[in-house]
Amino acid sequence: MNVWVRSSANKPAVAPTAGPGGGSALTFDRTLSQSLDGGARTFNIASNGGFTLVAVVKFTGATTNAFAERLIDFGNGQGSDNMIIGRSTGSDEFRIVFMESNDCTFVPTLAFTSEVWLNVVVMYTASTQVLTVTVGTNTESKNCPSPLQDRTLANTFVGKSNWPANPYANMHLAGLYAVDAVLTPAQIAALVASMHAGEDPQRDVCRACPAGQDPEADGACGLPVTPAPTAGCAAGYAPDAYGACAGCPAGTFKAAAGDAACANCTAGTASNATAATAACPACPPGQIQALGGQTACVDCPADTFRDAYAPATQLADCEACPDFSTSSAGSALETDCQCDAGYVDAAS
Repeated sequence: MNVWVRSSANKPAVAPTAGPGGGSALTFDRTLSQSLDGGARTFNIASNGGFTLVAVVKFTGATTNAFAERLIDFGNGQGSDNMIIGRSTGSDEFRIVFMESNDCTFVPTLAFTSEVWLNVVVMYTASTQVLTVTVGTNTESKNCPSPLQDRTLANTFVGKSNWPANPYANMHLAGLYAVDAVLTPAQIAALVASMHAGEDPQRDVCRACPAGQDPEADGACGLPVTPAPTAGCAAGYAPDAYGACAGCPAGTFKAAAGDAACANCTAGTASNATAATAACPACPPGQIQALGGQTACVDCPADTFRDAYAPATQLADCEACPDFSTSSAGSALETDCQCDAGYVDAAS
């Protein structure tokens, strides 16, 4: 299988929290001629039974020339075995082109709507010659006039055209995966979920690379489009198992930049925020938390209250209501304890 790799002299910028789920995304700026190029690649579309591309992308602004903005343009230059997915001028028209002796061109009614994160899946199945595109939950298909063939391509551009006169793209990209195989719905769903979470969907591919091998240099193994840090991770982010900066999960925080791991919320505190940079807040009145690393505090039981705004770690921190009175769970004040039937407040 062939998968995407990262290599470009003018790479797009990294936006650590700009992705659809608050994770990282790449920002492509047309005015800066930013793009990715995976170099030479062979796509055995016929031999392996098909082709699948999965991407989470948000185009920004309007196009400037006809079919000007490419999500991908894999080919051997202008008009030579190109595999193109992109949008057309003004209308956000979605267009797919596989150049063959009889080109397979597909212009579905689906649109690459600007300023909206879109889950995009393009799949070609060799056994049926059917090309299918899914944007969000909407799917359209067409039959290609002739089978798509295996091809070795010199350029595998993301955000750039093989036509020199066409501009680069303005877009944000949370993830992209291209492979000469027909993926299952479960595989596609897992890829989309990892892209939305700011994770790299292709790290598993890289695990099989030989020790010391540099995939960017020889192209033997895929690399993520999600960039790895070159220095310590920012506050709220920590290196994951593959060297990329990942947002601290809920129940943790990291106050300073560097390569340290995220710290768990201490007992008596909790937070459901991700990428948190400050220590987790103390449990509010009426609640406690005996464990560390938690996303929420728990209510004091019924017939108790807790009026302090400070870390509380045990049931003893919840005070019992006065005799002959009751309260609901999570009560924060002694006045929440109401006299039982047949009793009145002694202070009355």
